[in-house]
Amino acid sequence: MAQASLPSSEIIEFPSPEDWLSSKEWSRVKPSDSVAVQVGAHPPGSSTELLDSSVRIARGPLVAQDVLVINDDGDTRALLRSAFQDQGYTVDAAASAGEGLALLRQRRYRILLLDMLPEAQGHELLNTFQGDPALRPAAIIVLPSQNQEAAVRSALAAGADDYLTMPVGMHDLMRRVRLWLRGVEAAIPGSRANRSGLQVHTLGRFYVEYRGEVRLYEGGKARKACALFKFLLTHHGRFVAASTVQELLWPGVPESIAVVDLRSMLYQLRKLLKGASQSAWPLEHTGTTLRLCLSPDDWWDADEFSAWLVEAAKLRRAGAIDQAMAAYKAAIALYKGDYLEDALLEDWATATRYQLSEEWRRALEALAALHGERGDRVEQGRLLRLVLRADPYREQSYRALMTLLALDGRGAEALILYHQLRTLLRVELGTGPDPQTQALASRITQPM
Repeated sequence: MAQASLPSSEIIEFPSPEDWLSSKEWSRVKPSDSVAVQVGAHPPGSSTELLDSSVRIARGPLVAQDVLVINDDGDTRALLRSAFQDQGYTVDAAASAGEGLALLRQRRYRILLLDMLPEAQGHELLNTFQGDPALRPAAIIVLPSQNQEAAVRSALAAGADDYLTMPVGMHDLMRRVRLWLRGVEAAIPGSRANRSGLQVHTLGRFYVEYRGEVRLYEGGKARKACALFKFLLTHHGRFVAASTVQELLWPGVPESIAVVDLRSMLYQLRKLLKGASQSAWPLEHTGTTLRLCLSPDDWWDADEFSAWLVEAAKLRRAGAIDQAMAAYKAAIALYKGDYLEDALLEDWATATRYQLSEEWRRALEALAALHGERGDRVEQGRLLRLVLRADPYREQSYRALMTLLALDGRGAEALILYHQLRTLLRVELGTGPDPQTQALASRITQPM
């Protein structure tokens, strides 16, 4: 019914993760082709208790690391260090804000995991970054305990980007850090080509690349291998009967022949994606079942899109509106079109396509609402019109846009919009607007 794809001129208006992270001072201190950074002397008069002579280190070229952990509990520091190293990340750990600041003067970090510590020290460190942004990691995640809601709000207001309530499962923590590290990598020129795993693109045009080289794409010679990968990807993490795949790719072919063809197809996929898997081969074939499981080294735009939306909703609930808006924009920037838009006739992709397009429209509506709360009616209206262009039957967006127009003194335009909706519903569906929409139109027609 609704077409989610937009002209490129519409898509590029959304800030990308690169733009977002650049606004976080990353571009101010990162070189264009190296991680070595020269940092100037600390501004006079901006020192605090954390900036005493005991932690001053001569400034010179900084060495980039993935993660810095600041936590005053030794067991927790050791656990986090070990867990990140097991995942292949470079990590340092500090027992106090002062020790952490000393490390920040020696090295450049992509992610800071900051225990709330004595709360005053944590806030003092965040304030230090405001005075000396060259020290600031690209992303800061605070780790409060369950009774520190107020501390979380003040930390986000002081410049932290995210939070994760302790205790937290290691899987959840790693997933969150991977999300932020991918965003940080996007801000570094050339980093995409250096990612260690596959980059799978499914929002819009389908293709799979490895280190900047496209290995699999729609329209290539490996047509059936491409179809197999897309089918298993859509059922990601779930076992699929081999007989189902055989019937999909070789309908009407005797099973004995289809079994051989499937093995040949899996061999072809291995050859196409050779070297792209840094851990286990992502395709599992037991003989009777198949399963595709991307590794932590791999990147999939649909998974990244959904992860940013979860992050945005969480931040919005926490009242961190700036961060929530940035997360929504990061998700929207990933949505280049409908899921596997080159497989529109494939029934197995329909449910995922609809789910992701619905999530995209809701993200636009949520971001529009946040702009409205900020008083930015121009951007709110633009986003609502994008929603209606994608789904002209979406009455809640009609009501939001009608309300916005009425508040701006453009009641006549709001009523024209209402009549357009009423005509569309009558002609296409043989029905009319919801009572709520009708009541809104009546209030606009007869203002108090």
